[in-house]
Amino acid sequence: MVGRRRLRIRRPPSRISEGSSRKSGEVESRTGGGAERSSGWRRQGAHVFPREARKNGWVYIKYRGTLGRRLRYAEIARGCLSWKKTPRRRTLERLVLDSCQVAEGDDQELLLTTAGKTIILRLQNKSLRDEWIRCIQRASSDVMDHYFIRGKLIGRGSFGEVFLGTSIDTGEVVAIKTVDRRKISSAKELEFVRREIDIARLLYHRCIVRIHDVFDESDKVHFVMEYLGGGDLFDAIAEENHFSEKIAVDIIRDILEAVAYIHEKNIVHRDLKPENILCCSKTWPYNVKIADFGTARRSQECEVSSDRSMMSTFVGTPYYMAPEILAGREDSFPVDMW
Repeated sequence: MVGRRRLRIRRPPSRISEGSSRKSGEVESRTGGGAERSSGWRRQGAHVFPREARKNGWVYIKYRGTLGRRLRYAEIARGCLSWKKTPRRRTLERLVLDSCQVAEGDDQELLLTTAGKTIILRLQNKSLRDEWIRCIQRASSDVMDHYFIRGKLIGRGSFGEVFLGTSIDTGEVVAIKTVDRRKISSAKELEFVRREIDIARLLYHRCIVRIHDVFDESDKVHFVMEYLGGGDLFDAIAEENHFSEKIAVDIIRDILEAVAYIHEKNIVHRDLKPENILCCSKTWPYNVKIADFGTARRSQECEVSSDRSMMSTFVGTPYYMAPEILAGREDSFPVDMW
């Protein structure tokens, strides 16, 4: 019996970024992109990892330059440090921890400097002191490393790298895309990720990859995303060579549900392809989800913008482009169906 011939499937070239020419378009990778400053951004309606640092207990407190220290019940909550004589008594003092500085002191002490004042907190032991230092650091900053442990590199793009990550609070595994601002050379590149963030705020669907959180630091932006361990649909197609009708129906149904959802939100993806469809598992059921909204547009933007070419720019991946994009005509919802 003659065995079935296995086809060799090659991954097509990456997509062409918006604003590029047809002959020499700038290529943007799946994990590339830039970002505008968006500090404090949160997705509405989606799961967001806990960002609020909390701690309470008995500590000795004194201001630097004063004599003696007092035993107080201290609490860190809602970005503030407060203390009382007892847990049920009124608050004696409250300090906002925004942009404060914290450092180790002698033995069991920590030094907290904020608003021109230095406060010395003495804990029961060194281990407890270190816990309070970490909690104060988290309450006073927007640093990703205070919330997630970054693991191995799992992907790389033009402007960023994707790492496996773990939530310090919950232990949940995530994907962390880190974008280096120093590698972004134009305002157009910044626009790609800014638009992706804005659109992601509107989307919450089981067939769309979720962005849980965004950390905006001085020279880097970290996108904390849902981690899908099954790779992309292109790899699944290359591995299986062909799908049964049932599996194909399941995959197409999930994709169409996601496309119908974003179209209801007046959003056009404009770069749907197997590489931008991720799988939850490497075997059936794949439970695919649409990702990468860097070239997406809200359809009404072309109506309110003075730029009439907004929905007729040359974007996407050549092998998957709809005819109207290749022809330079105005594009809309049908390009996602192509």
